[in-house]
Amino acid sequence: MYMYSSTLIILSKNLKIYWLHRGNKAPFLPDYHCFTGGMLKKAEPSQEHLKNLAWQKAKQEISYPFSQHRINQWMSLGLWHTHPYLHTQMETHFYLDFLDDFDAEDLCFETDLSHFHAGQWVSLEHVYEAWQKADLLIAPPTLFYIKALSELIQNLGLKDQHVGSKAELRQEIENGFFEKHPLKAELQFLNPIRPYIHVFPLKTPTLPPATHTNCYLIGKEKLVIVDPGAILQSEIDRLGLHLKTRFDRSPFQIVGILLTHHHVDHISGVLACQKLLTETFQQKVPIFAHLETAKEVDFEVDIELEEGKWHIGDSSVDLEILHTPGHAKGHFCIWDHQSHTAIVGDMVAGTGTILIDPYEGDMQIYLKQLQRLSDLNLRALLPSHGAPIGATTEYLSFYIQHRLNREKKILNALSFEKRRSLSRIVEEAYQNTPLVMRKGPNGGIAGLSALAHLLKLQKEGYATCENDLWLRRPKDELEMQSFALFQQEQDTLIMAEKLSTLIKELVWMMSELRAHCAWNKEQDLQSLKRYLLEETSELYEVMSSTTTHGMVAHKTELADVFLQILFQSQIRQEEAQFSLVEVLLTLKEKMIRRHPHVFHLNPSQGEIQQKTLSEIRRQYLQIKEQEQEQEQEQENEAHQVDLYEKFKQQFQKLSQCQPFLLRAQLISEKAAEIGFDWPSWEGSFLKVQEEVLEVKEAIELNNHDQMLDEIGDLFFAIVNLSRHLKIDPNIAVHQSIQKFQHRFLEMLRLSAHDQKDFSALSLDEKEKYWGKAKIKS
Repeated sequence: MYMYSSTLIILSKNLKIYWLHRGNKAPFLPDYHCFTGGMLKKAEPSQEHLKNLAWQKAKQEISYPFSQHRINQWMSLGLWHTHPYLHTQMETHFYLDFLDDFDAEDLCFETDLSHFHAGQWVSLEHVYEAWQKADLLIAPPTLFYIKALSELIQNLGLKDQHVGSKAELRQEIENGFFEKHPLKAELQFLNPIRPYIHVFPLKTPTLPPATHTNCYLIGKEKLVIVDPGAILQSEIDRLGLHLKTRFDRSPFQIVGILLTHHHVDHISGVLACQKLLTETFQQKVPIFAHLETAKEVDFEVDIELEEGKWHIGDSSVDLEILHTPGHAKGHFCIWDHQSHTAIVGDMVAGTGTILIDPYEGDMQIYLKQLQRLSDLNLRALLPSHGAPIGATTEYLSFYIQHRLNREKKILNALSFEKRRSLSRIVEEAYQNTPLVMRKGPNGGIAGLSALAHLLKLQKEGYATCENDLWLRRPKDELEMQSFALFQQEQDTLIMAEKLSTLIKELVWMMSELRAHCAWNKEQDLQSLKRYLLEETSELYEVMSSTTTHGMVAHKTELADVFLQILFQSQIRQEEAQFSLVEVLLTLKEKMIRRHPHVFHLNPSQGEIQQKTLSEIRRQYLQIKEQEQEQEQEQENEAHQVDLYEKFKQQFQKLSQCQPFLLRAQLISEKAAEIGFDWPSWEGSFLKVQEEVLEVKEAIELNNHDQMLDEIGDLFFAIVNLSRHLKIDPNIAVHQSIQKFQHRFLEMLRLSAHDQKDFSALSLDEKEKYWGKAKIKS
């Protein structure tokens, strides 16, 4: 995924910068410190787009007080490309605003606390000092611009309140100070997450979507190299060149190479790295690993480590080795007490996921070790794949819960009676994973993960296996009763189990969408109103249909409406108001209460009791067979249509009973899908102005039909502008109606309080009451 972003660095008269601290629930780099800015999903945006984005974000996040014209005074500091090892590739453009004519203290932090903890003015020296003490997390570009800007200010000899600072800064920046700075080239491939712990990603033969394994360099005077897993000699040479350059700047002694575990993407370059470093630094470079790792590799491990304190002779670090089996028997994590940071190998991943291979790992032990890491309250996790991770407690809790949720799905895929193959279990429990992960014998990679969970369930007594077929075991009296009931009413229980499993799965999927899908996270009850109207209108249109296609459409629209119920219930659950369970219980109670003649019926009376269970079951199977036939007929009727027919059909589907603003919005969106649209909001705004003038002309001509036509065009143009500005016109009009209603009633209340007849007041007097009502609202 490739994205663009823009960032604004604000420098005050007293040479401080304003920056933000991301919250633990921030979707991008949680617990990191950063400058104000944002991301843009647009192909090759212009400088104007990027500057506007930074300006809008600054207004939103820190109450940036200047108009859009201010951006013409910004200084461009160049751009930054993320390293290829990160899953999200990004090009970030940096700008500098020097506040020499404004009291910088008026800037203030005003944003959502779920994304940011706080914002503050800080000196560059304070930031760098805090980073040196490992008190905060900052990304490489942030570190670069802080260090380079501090260096530039020092070179120019700028002091507080320095009058000529802006001109001198601009001249140096325009001469390419930041673009030519040697630190920029170094930090493009190196991430100094701590002053003495650096991330050096190496291209390795690892599982997708990851492409690199993070090699870590620990220490200052003494250096430990962790997991040089590159298979290409060129990658090892690149690492060697960096170490030689670093040594020439500040000499150090290499302690050795440490392996977190034995997997190929962690050890492929070990011997080549050992040979190169031994030749370059003229010393024997030993290899460290756990005993279990030493058993698995085909080269000699010089020193076998065990869990405990690890003294490497460097005063800058305070290391402890943690034996964390589960992913692999000999897996190590390296915990630095000084910075509360841990290099965690393949315990978690910043890119992709962690596979627990059942033939060499153990899911039960793995989950216990994850909890152990969580209990340490670390400030940062440094995984082998992907970016460093802040907000560690939240991240590890999510990791553990995600595994347990998957385990529940696997347990629900098991039957008490019918033995099921691993492929069948994967088919039911991994429906939401990419198909490529499920391809291959026994469900592919997903099958390996499922087998690890099944072996855990087997150890815990929830499942049993015979001839590679799995069966669920009842654990207690309640499940024993369920088992007996299953034997008596097999078909009925299967339906009930499917319904229960499906609802649980849908609720889980909705919570996942709210947690990880950007669009779903942004929605609230207000924004969903439009979609509820749209979906109910579409359902209304298909309810009377009698064709095969109409039946399929009816089923689809019912599903869409149920999605709205599911969505709104999830939002209310997040607000701790109620859940889908309570919605369904409310429905159940209402049905019983309103139909006592059915649900309170004496078993010996009533027609409903005259049908046998066999007849009811036969009727159900007939209906199911008809539905399958209808679905097949609908597939056979599918055909291609040209663009005219396609949009004609789509416009006809738009219900005449929809609110006219919603209908205009939908038609506008459909036209925009094939490019019949203004490229930006400016063109749409000009169209509104044009329609206003045409309304005025129609009024001057006193032509009623023309006025009707032009006012309609004006409404449609405003709806189109609203779409460009991402404003729902239905919500906007609703809010205006509510606001007018409130103010109008307040006018009447105030005039009555003054014992005046409102209808008899002059227009000026009414305007005064309107002004008072506006103040109160």
